[in-house]
Amino acid sequence: MQLKSVFLSLFLMAPSAFAEHCWVARNCDTALETEVLKKYPSRLLRVDDALRVKLDDGATVELLSSEENDISYIVVAYFPEVSLVAIESLEYSGEIRNVYLYPMKDASWFGNHKVNVGGFPVLSPNKKRMAVFGFDIHAQYSFNGLSIYNLEDARPFLQVGVVSGVWGVSNVTWVTDTELTILKGSYNEKKDEYVNTPGAVILSNDSISFNRSN
Repeated sequence: MQLKSVFLSLFLMAPSAFAEHCWVARNCDTALETEVLKKYPSRLLRVDDALRVKLDDGATVELLSSEENDISYIVVAYFPEVSLVAIESLEYSGEIRNVYLYPMKDASWFGNHKVNVGGFPVLSPNKKRMAVFGFDIHAQYSFNGLSIYNLEDARPFLQVGVVSGVWGVSNVTWVTDTELTILKGSYNEKKDEYVNTPGAVILSNDSISFNRSN
């Protein structure tokens, strides 16, 4: 398939599917940012190397990418329902990436209460939790696994999480407030291919269980 048709198929996806493909494939983070900026122009703006964020109190803060410091910032998601923005940081020529949840309350909260969640965030239906997934099992430079963050306090905190060096997670969808469907992916070195196992994740208090789908 030609490159042009590949990107056309991506833009025809549902927004959540497009976002997840960009995150797992690692090939179109800037395109993902473009979609977020287009949807929320009054709150998020890109000016050359600067990412400007308008906060809830009307103030504007700026994150400046720098070749000299080998760091760049890309917005990957904005959640107005819970006043959080997810911003990816890329270091070491893009090999190391993390995602921070920044509170949008004011400049003090934005700078002092950000939370490094590592992977791509997906908000639960009741807006009380955030599922965060990562898939980098080949290079293993970034987060692999699944984490659940609780949003009921002023600052998001990790409720439960599973990190792995042999499998990653993609295609995360909340079914209910305590159940998600995912793809659990591993790499078969002999066949030089990825193997994905669909399943359901059940959240119970401070534990999660994975049930393979038939």
